[in-house]
Amino acid sequence: MIIAACFSNLNYLIEPSETLDPTDFYDSEKLLLTGIGINTRQFIEDRYIFKNGQTEDVPVGRIYGITGGYR
Repeated sequence: MIIAACFSNLNYLIEPSETLDPTDFYDSEKLLLTGIGINTRQFIEDRYIFKNGQTEDVPVGRIYGITGGYR
């Protein structure tokens, strides 16, 4: 099970005037993202084709998750 969260708080000390920034691009904002998921993973052994048959472990599996947030 995977649980994750992120919070960002962006504050501009000096904001440009309305004529220079009509779309409020430089407006202060807060962002909150959360997510939860289920992960299953197995490793299979594979060989490199171009590295003289050197072996490596390749992860194979599935992940189901949902992410939501507020800005």
